[in-house]
Amino acid sequence: MRWYREFVDATNVFYDHLAAVRWTPLFVALGLFFARTVLRTIAWRNILRAAYPATRVRWLPVFGAYVAGVGVNAIIPARVGDAVKVALAKQRIEGSSYATVAATLIVETLFDFVVALVLFAWALWLGVLPGLHVLRQLPAVDWSWPLSHPRPAAVVGAVLLVVLIVAGIWTRRKVIAFWERVRQGFAILRTPRRYLLHVVSWQAASWILRIASFVYFLRAFRLPWKT
Repeated sequence: MRWYREFVDATNVFYDHLAAVRWTPLFVALGLFFARTVLRTIAWRNILRAAYPATRVRWLPVFGAYVAGVGVNAIIPARVGDAVKVALAKQRIEGSSYATVAATLIVETLFDFVVALVLFAWALWLGVLPGLHVLRQLPAVDWSWPLSHPRPAAVVGAVLLVVLIVAGIWTRRKVIAFWERVRQGFAILRTPRRYLLHVVSWQAASWILRIASFVYFLRAFRLPWKT
């Protein structure tokens, strides 16, 4: 049977690749990646402690929420794991709110954004990114209808503007309270020295471990890591 032969061939190929793996570098890579995750959770816990100074924020529940979110993100797209992190952390921190915990995740990614910009600039300098001509081939937003029907488009725009104004007036107090909770999540940024010592330092170390784990993963699977 054809399907059986294909299954046997695929199984043989899988075991051939598995036999070629270097196990020592693989375990080193896994250990480095785990240590990197631990450092990330320490940084996030420090952000949460600054947001809730009067509440005891234990590391182990934060670690569990973070790891659970990473696992979900590895399986489900669209950053669903971040919602899992927020939900689990909110349950473990007394008196916390979803808005504040979600804001701490934004703070937790600020240093990553800076590192990503540096890596992007480096890749751009090396010339390994697609040229600007690729942008012309990307699909664009179609504005032909509102441009060809200005009066109906103006009416629709006016109605939407009125709806937004009424909704803003009606929800003003809730919006103010919401933004206060969001602002609370950025509390550690008001003390830059504390942010650098208790967040950036751990995240910088986690990036070093992350890069080292990539090198060992490449070695484990016998892939070149030097050019």
